[in-house]
Amino acid sequence: MAQRLIEATKDGAMVAVPAAYEDGQDWETILGEDVFARLYLAASLFEHITDAQVQANATVLKAFWERKRILLITGNKSLDEIYKPGTIAKAEERLDAAVVALSGADNRERCFNELNNRRRQKASAEMGEYMRHQLANQLMRPDAIKLALAEGQAKGFEPAEAEEYLLSSLRTAGFAPVKTINQNPNLLLSSWTPGGEPLTGRPHTKVMGHDVYSLEEAGLVLYNALVAGDEKAARNLDTEDYLTNIAHDLKENDALLDIRDILGNRKLKVIQKRLSILYLLGPGMPFYVDEHTEAFTSPAQLLERASVSAHDFSLAEEAFKAGNLQIWINASATAEVKAALPVGKNSLNFREFLHKANPQFPLWISEISFATPAQLANFITHEEESWKVVYGSLSSGYLSPWLNAIGQNDILEKQAELARVLIGVGLEKNSEKARKLSVQALLEALVSGTTTPKIEVDFSLVELTGLSGEVEAARVITLSNTTGGYVRVKISMLTPLDGVRISSDEIFFDQRMPGQKFEITVHGNPILMPRDGQHTGTLLISSAYQREEVSVVAEAVFPSKEFIKFVSLSAISLGLIIGITRLLLEEISGAGYRGLLQQGALFPIDSATEGGAGEAYWGLCFMLLLVGLSYGFVRVLIKISKPKIS
Repeated sequence: MAQRLIEATKDGAMVAVPAAYEDGQDWETILGEDVFARLYLAASLFEHITDAQVQANATVLKAFWERKRILLITGNKSLDEIYKPGTIAKAEERLDAAVVALSGADNRERCFNELNNRRRQKASAEMGEYMRHQLANQLMRPDAIKLALAEGQAKGFEPAEAEEYLLSSLRTAGFAPVKTINQNPNLLLSSWTPGGEPLTGRPHTKVMGHDVYSLEEAGLVLYNALVAGDEKAARNLDTEDYLTNIAHDLKENDALLDIRDILGNRKLKVIQKRLSILYLLGPGMPFYVDEHTEAFTSPAQLLERASVSAHDFSLAEEAFKAGNLQIWINASATAEVKAALPVGKNSLNFREFLHKANPQFPLWISEISFATPAQLANFITHEEESWKVVYGSLSSGYLSPWLNAIGQNDILEKQAELARVLIGVGLEKNSEKARKLSVQALLEALVSGTTTPKIEVDFSLVELTGLSGEVEAARVITLSNTTGGYVRVKISMLTPLDGVRISSDEIFFDQRMPGQKFEITVHGNPILMPRDGQHTGTLLISSAYQREEVSVVAEAVFPSKEFIKFVSLSAISLGLIIGITRLLLEEISGAGYRGLLQQGALFPIDSATEGGAGEAYWGLCFMLLLVGLSYGFVRVLIKISKPKIS
């Protein structure tokens, strides 16, 4: 963040909220006592800051917090958790105070000096315990001084300030540089002892060509050679005689026994034996990671760096899983930090250690850290693919140590209970749908009052009326997820209707953002429907959050048009068949064609013609009878096809 503040200050007046402020954690500068950082400015560049830049930055940041305030008062209560309770309400007041404090060059210089003094006081207090441990050895060699300078800078000192503090601490403790024939003018490159007492006459030995007067010095020489890739140092750390001779020469009998125990321990790997030896000799030495990464100077610094850097967190995790980090922590950490070490050494154990050693340690998911449940909920809500990494951490148990540390372990109990409801029956536990629903349950458990998926149906009534014939009717219903989120929606006929079916009995909304839509089709088959009027049923659309009912009205009528058309075509077809048949008979028999009803025709009414009636008379009678019967039949059909309203 410090580098981002420097770059933003150099860029001049702010015109838009920086991405790290809008989407990251840089907004937390509003909470600090650093009035420069509140306005997204670097205190170290106070001489280059102008009143115009102060006002411009304040205007942009005020607009940002005002938008958050409006969202908060209009119902988005989760914002108060995301940005910590009270932050949004007091943001404008804190920005105004920063503007007043930084208006004018003199005020900016005064604020810079005040911040500098507080920083130095804090670094000095944190270095006190470290220096007490170092001075207890009654000797500080140049290598030990170099480590102390690095630790001072890690605590907050500038390089020159660290040198000044170290020299002051040495002199206050009565230490002085040991005089040599070729005294180095840089006193920090000399060895320091109480009163500048010469090293001659004290127990000492040679380690890789260096005169050493303590186990810590011996360890430091071996450490520096080992991290530089010196194979001789590795061999020396593996050789019992070499190491025990060092302890013997320095009159450290207890260490001699410990060295033998370590090298004889078959449970330890080679690298673990070397580390155990090194930190037995010098508990205050740093923990080396690799040539591309600055070593961790103390367990406290490791906790700090791992809380803000995903890279450092990952490196520390790998060292822990290898069992190497625990050796250093057991040798150099405080009793409280040592007590936090678990028995196991997997990724979950590593997180248990971090959150127990520092209850405020954030939750890391992928390369993003979360300080509060509300921040995690915000990430889930606004990142479409977030469910994958969140579910991975949830199923691995990584959330439990974090939530336990911040006193919110009931969240996982709520999540498990809600997940059972949302997943229901019929889903494989490890299916993508089940995983998404588990994350949905976590989201709702993280922040009370979280907006849940809401499904809207575009119809409250489906009409399948006046159906006839054999062709199915179809009515489309659209379901919309207006709030977003993962949810199973089940569809069924609460009141079944003959001849009515639905295209799907379940839909899964699988998008985090609102607006996803699905269509279902209600089919009506008139052949299977009863023809005694209208029938009403209920289509049930339900989820874990709501229940919607849609009325379905079904009606099948007698197919009058189809029937009349069928009869007409049948009559025409029959007439054609009769006519063609008569023509064929005439051609075959050679008889003359004298009328439709002549004796010997296809219709069996010959006996009537023999009774004396003429062919014209009977033909007329037959046609009248046929017309009358047809008319009556059609009237009956029309009457019985009219629906009865139920």
